[in-house]
Amino acid sequence: FTLAPTMPPKVQHLSVSAARHLEPAMQHAARELASHIGSDSPDRLAALAAPQLDRAALARTLAAAGAQYGACRVGETLSGDGVQSARVRLRCERADLDAALSLDGEGRLTAAAFSKPAADRCVP
Repeated sequence: FTLAPTMPPKVQHLSVSAARHLEPAMQHAARELASHIGSDSPDRLAALAAPQLDRAALARTLAAAGAQYGACRVGETLSGDGVQSARVRLRCERADLDAALSLDGEGRLTAAAFSKPAADRCVP
């Protein structure tokens, strides 16, 4: 929620989204992905990625995220079913980062997208 800058403060914006507990495969994928941020080992993605995922593009994205945000770890779950999709907050050295993950039926990563948290005013 966001409060208006009035006295007394009043609710200016309120949003709610469902977030289920991450199942083990999604927990593993989120932790692995966070550990890859800033990593110089794109070949480590092979075990995590589904065949259709563009590993080279993901490796470049993770390297760029590492340069901008530093090392990251998984924080709270923001949304998703916890099985095939989830959006999690990554707690990084320089600022938080949100990661949206999708898994296939075998628990392999099919998509990953990153964004700054909506409430953040600036990015490092």
